[in-house]
Amino acid sequence: MVTSRQFKLEQQIRELVNKDNKSEVQFIYTRDNDRWRVDVFTVNPSNGETFLMKSEASTGPDYELALERVLDYVVKHKQQSSSYTVEWTKKGENGYNKSYFYCTSMYDVLHKFYEGKNNPDKYIIFCIKLNAAE
Repeated sequence: MVTSRQFKLEQQIRELVNKDNKSEVQFIYTRDNDRWRVDVFTVNPSNGETFLMKSEASTGPDYELALERVLDYVVKHKQQSSSYTVEWTKKGENGYNKSYFYCTSMYDVLHKFYEGKNNPDKYIIFCIKLNAAE
């Protein structure tokens, strides 16, 4: 059941992400005993691919705490992370795509790129570039 607080937090996150990069947002909730985890994915508007933005676990049975941490991340992540550009394609497709990530390392970029993908072998990454600080 969706609570009023959950709905408001999700809406705030969606609005901030959409304002920033026009991406849609998906929330996936999983429960393990009394702990919740929310995985937040963005949907790239130009190619329809999903990428992990943030994964947060609750400290108890309240998933709203995890959503509050995701919202805090969305507000602050650009100041706390570096900007990366990934040039990639799917095997069998012509041309390539560019996707942008704010991450703490190249490993973090790869994790966010591949998380949630059923068949990671169908993706070819040509280049991961650390962008110059603005």
